Amino acid sequence: MPASITVRVLEDGPRNAVLLVQGDNGGSGGGDLAVTSLILPSQLGYVDVSRKQRATQLRVDCIEWDIQAEAQMQVKLFWDATTPKQFYDCIGRANKYFRDFGGIYPDPGLAGATGGISISTVGASTTVDNGYTLVLRLVKQ
Repeated sequence: MPASITVRVLEDGPRNAVLLVQGDNGGSGGGDLAVTSLILPSQLGYVDVSRKQRATQLRVDCIEWDIQAEAQMQVKLFWDATTPKQFYDCIGRANKYFRDFGGIYPDPGLAGATGGISISTVGASTTVDNGYTLVLRLVKQ
């Protein structure tokens, strides 16, 4: 079975969004997930309903993750662009807070940036079922 991913929006307010991302390498015959879009700002609700205004980019304030330790797998997060730009590696189980210094967001001038976030995996076993869960706390900008 091929690698799969599901994204559930837990919160979608005028300013903040929270995503639950669950992935599976597919076990026997599976493998790594190629760079795949998770979310684009246009897929979330309005930041200003009266003007029907949507966010143009997302800022990451917190990432929490749990990747099966025995998997030796990494989950990589990217800014969605013509050439996706990696911004974080998740390995094992942890959380990181970026809110104290203004969060992390795409580099200004990133060619073809959509303001969205993509994901991939590296090191997934093709013989063992590997899974992972991420929670992304985002700010719509």
